[in-house]
Amino acid sequence: MMRTLTANEEQVLMGKVDGEELIPVEMWERIVSLLPTPKPRRSHHPGRKPLDNRKALAGILYVLWTGIPWDALPTRLGCGTGLNCLRRLHAWQDEGAWPKIREAIEGEWSGVPRFDFDRADEHRFFLEDMPIHAMRSTASRQTV
Repeated sequence: MMRTLTANEEQVLMGKVDGEELIPVEMWERIVSLLPTPKPRRSHHPGRKPLDNRKALAGILYVLWTGIPWDALPTRLGCGTGLNCLRRLHAWQDEGAWPKIREAIEGEWSGVPRFDFDRADEHRFFLEDMPIHAMRSTASRQTV
């Protein structure tokens, strides 16, 4: 049975809400202390600034909520790319922070909206999570 969406959920699905608005300030204040400290940036050729943790978490939750593939995350939400969000999820899993974050989210929202956390708990890439060019290069290397 399909549930009806609230006005805010419709705005999110239509991409009308900024990524930071997906996570209320009160919830973010609880989660930020659970995150591992970021690695220091190199002083020589530091590269791009990393995606803000709040925006990365918003992107992760959007993918888990809607069920879209990671590489289909709309950039207009301001959450970065889906693959950057997926890498951040894996980093948090490797650091042991993800179960605590998940617990905080479940405690705060208690099932609404409903996130497919099982998908996040599968630790590494599956075909649906891989970008198309990666699947093509993998298929071309297979021998018969």
